[in-house]
Amino acid sequence: GAIDNQVKGKMAVGTKEYFEGGDELERKEMLRLKTSGPVYDVEEGEVGRSTCLSVLYELVSHVNSWALKRSLHKFVNICVDVLRLEEGRNVRRAAGLLARALMARAFDEVSGGMQLSVLLEEFERAGVERLKVALEVAAEGGWGGQDGVDKKGVLGSGGVYGDEAVRVRCKEALQLWEEVEITGGWEWAQMRVKSADRRKRGAAGLVRRMLKDSEGDDGETKVKMMSMQLDEDELKLK
Repeated sequence: GAIDNQVKGKMAVGTKEYFEGGDELERKEMLRLKTSGPVYDVEEGEVGRSTCLSVLYELVSHVNSWALKRSLHKFVNICVDVLRLEEGRNVRRAAGLLARALMARAFDEVSGGMQLSVLLEEFERAGVERLKVALEVAAEGGWGGQDGVDKKGVLGSGGVYGDEAVRVRCKEALQLWEEVEITGGWEWAQMRVKSADRRKRGAAGLVRRMLKDSEGDDGETKVKMMSMQLDEDELKLK
């Protein structure tokens, strides 16, 4: 039912005390912690980078598959690079969230029927196996700049302290990756990519033979045609 004014008043007071309780120093520190902002001043520089990744997370989560397909390889590369190289835990958390969103889209593709999939082949072309490796290492607390850490977050000769939020998000992304694997989604994507590549190579060879065997062209024109490079990916002359 509706909340009466007396309860609303208690809620308002309780909320104020939650954020502003204690002395001035404690109030400042707890405000940072309880609003999920950077806990330390030195982490505030990470806010901009992590926010950018959060925006990408929203795009990946809600944009239609055909629009996502065009930039999918970029999103995969961003996740891999951040998990491997970034030391800031706020940025790494956002990268883990983005990776989880990507794997959720892959899972949605197999759930809707692989024959109707738009993204699975593109995931394969983008190097989804690299993303899996990055997630596995990050889920164990590794990487993040240099040598990483062990499972308990103990710092090695380099790298960053383990962060449980990063680990959890990466583990969730891996669970989705495994669900796609169980359904045969990744194997299906590999077969489709190999088949498409064979067709392209066959068509490219046919075009070359047609150019080589062409008759009726004057010598100069034929030399120019034979000297052109063929783009096998797009099947067009460069």
